[in-house]
Amino acid sequence: MDPTVLTAPQNPAIIPPAPKVHASPLGGSALGDLRIVWEMGQNLVGAWSEEDFDNLVTPYRFMGQPGLVVSDPAGVRHVLTSPNFRRPVKVGRPLKPLVGEGLLLTEGETWKRQRKSLAPVFTPAAIGGLVPHFVAAGASLADRLAGHDRANLSEAFHLAALDAVLRALFSRRADQDGALLADIARRYVDGPAHFRFLDFIGKGLDDLTFADGDRRRLGGRWLAAVDTIIAERRTAPRPGDMLDRLLATRDEDGRPLPDQEVRDQCSSMLAAGFETTSRLLFWAAYLLALDPGTQDRVRAEIAAFPAQRVASLDDLKAWPLLRSVLFETLRLYPAAPDLRPRGAG
Repeated sequence: MDPTVLTAPQNPAIIPPAPKVHASPLGGSALGDLRIVWEMGQNLVGAWSEEDFDNLVTPYRFMGQPGLVVSDPAGVRHVLTSPNFRRPVKVGRPLKPLVGEGLLLTEGETWKRQRKSLAPVFTPAAIGGLVPHFVAAGASLADRLAGHDRANLSEAFHLAALDAVLRALFSRRADQDGALLADIARRYVDGPAHFRFLDFIGKGLDDLTFADGDRRRLGGRWLAAVDTIIAERRTAPRPGDMLDRLLATRDEDGRPLPDQEVRDQCSSMLAAGFETTSRLLFWAAYLLALDPGTQDRVRAEIAAFPAQRVASLDDLKAWPLLRSVLFETLRLYPAAPDLRPRGAG
């Protein structure tokens, strides 16, 4: 069997499995708020209602706090790039032990300072320079799957996404550092990353953390591993990756970024980048398995412009159908479904 072909019984009515969508919002009362806490502790998209999917902007109140559910693309961009909106505390509490105080969780003046100093690192030209790292990670994945008629794609994509981020960040392959980081990340996502009741009632990221020992232990191991990689790389610079650019970044006063900030930015990119990407790849493969016709069209599109020819971001325009498949996958199975703003400051 060609390992690049995913097969499934023909099913003209493709209905991917999904959590129940509630007919009306669950909140609005103390009991309703507790139900939201329970549902989101089981599944991040388990508390959504029909109007969350139908409306571009839905205001709500949760435990006395105002908030917005924003689905309009322009609105999402505005909210995520504006310092006038704050993410709910509950979103950051499970993440902070793993990502520290990087751009993902900071707010206010700290967020504005970090965003300004990191802007050159994320220009299209800078990201385009990382494409060879991603192509190499994809080639390694294909090599690992070659010759097998069965594979655990969840594990394969997990390692491949970590490989891609490690290459782009540190010019290192996952077979060098991936085992420890992959184990910590999977254990964290499967347990400590789940919402807990104290996450919903805590007023700050470091409030009521007495029950977060598992988060601190695993997060500490993760941050220590990232520190070790950075320390090793400082002695052997490899121009062209993200760490090299972070080390070269200067703030408004011309000073380099503090060591902890470099570590936390790297940790944020690792944690937020590879776990979400691996889940996207798995669900995209699953959906294509349910739809052999679209799968054949995607394979034909890639065969017409093989991955080996991809040298820049513009080259990705040769795969419009694949892009649509990935966007549809994110719509059905969002890897980070809850970054809702809590209100305007």
